Formats: sequence, C-alpha cells, structure tokens
Amino acid sequence: MVTRDVELAEIEVFKRIIDELGDFLFFIDFFNYGEPLLNPRLGDFIQIAAQKKISTCVSTNLSLPLSDARIRGLVSSGLHHLLVSLDGASAETYSTYRRKGNFDLVVKNLRKIIATKKELGLKNPFVTWRMLIFR
Repeated sequence: MVTRDVELAEIEVFKRIIDELGDFLFFIDFFNYGEPLLNPRLGDFIQIAAQKKISTCVSTNLSLPLSDARIRGLVSSGLHHLLVSLDGASAETYSTYRRKGNFDLVVKNLRKIIATKKELGLKNPFVTWRMLIFR
C-alpha cells in the first residue's frame, strides 16, 4: 500500500505553478488524494486559477461543517463545477457506503450552497450530485 504524508497544498507553490504554466492550462481538478475542503485556502486557489480563465472542478463528500462564510467564499470563488458525493438518497442508503459520513450535514451543506448561488445570482458552480445505486 502506498502511503503519503498528510499535508495541505501551499498557496505560494500554486502561485508559482500558475505563473509558469497558467497560460497553457485550461482545466484544473482540485481533488485526488483526500478531501479538498480540508484546505481552508481552497477558495484562494480557485480564485487564482479563475483569474487566468482556467476552468476548475472540486469533488467532495461535503461531510464536514462549513460556515456560511466558507460556503459563500467557495461559491463566489469562480469555481465552475462542484461534484458532491452524496452516496444515497436517504440516511439509510447513504450509511451503506459512507461509514463515517453524516447524511444530514451533507444535505444541509448542499442546500446552503444552492441557496448561496441563487442569492448571488450565479450560474456557477454547476453542482452535480453523485450517488451509488443500491437495490
């Protein structure tokens, strides 16, 4: 099994990468190894990419407490696409897959994101609800 140290991406490193490569990039996924919303500066990363007109996507399980300010920052950051892994249509089916997740918290966060997007009159981020299908 491959293990990695637990670290957060550093904004200064990201800025240097964007300064060097930003004119050649058209899309950035802000996910792969771990939950991107654990980085409190995620919105800053997205804003930097948006300034270079780079399309961005975040994939999250959204199962962590998010303040209204954090949600507003994410929604207004210039994010293009938000993929939410809400792995079920009820708390019961959700818990079949997400052992430590909190269905009600995910739904609450998702509703706040949609409400904030509407309040700000924004088309983006486009929100996709991903779920697993059970019998």
